Amino acid sequence: MYENLTALDSSTVDQLLVLKGAVPFTNKNIRLGSGGIENRSVYTYSRWYEWNRIQKSTYETALGSVLINKSIVGWFLDIPANTGFLDLMDNWVDEPMAGTVVAYSLVNGQEIIIDGSTVTVNKGEGIRFSLRMTHEIKKSVTGQQWACLMQLI
Repeated sequence: MYENLTALDSSTVDQLLVLKGAVPFTNKNIRLGSGGIENRSVYTYSRWYEWNRIQKSTYETALGSVLINKSIVGWFLDIPANTGFLDLMDNWVDEPMAGTVVAYSLVNGQEIIIDGSTVTVNKGEGIRFSLRMTHEIKKSVTGQQWACLMQLI
């Protein structure tokens, strides 16, 4: 279902949070979930394609070469408190080829539902799951902040 990854230390998470505050975010091209346009997810994201060389290097160093060398893109995901959510994502469930997401929590108590089971991920903890698994993030009073990678493994 999902795999727990080696946690990041608090100074590395702090570096990622500083970087997150320095890169541009957008809410354009939000991927539709099972609810379609009527239940369009509410979040912003920033992909490393829009960052300068130093910002991308900082991100890569923080997450480590073992993960980075297998990744095609990295991004921050910001889900605002009270209004933000990720609709149920089921686009890749029956596909023979689907990516794998690596997601590190930048704050405590984040919850993601993977294949119907709620997974709590605390600050610095990371998980890996296949996009073949349904996944969603519900609205919360605290919001959520993630550092993510897409891998083709």
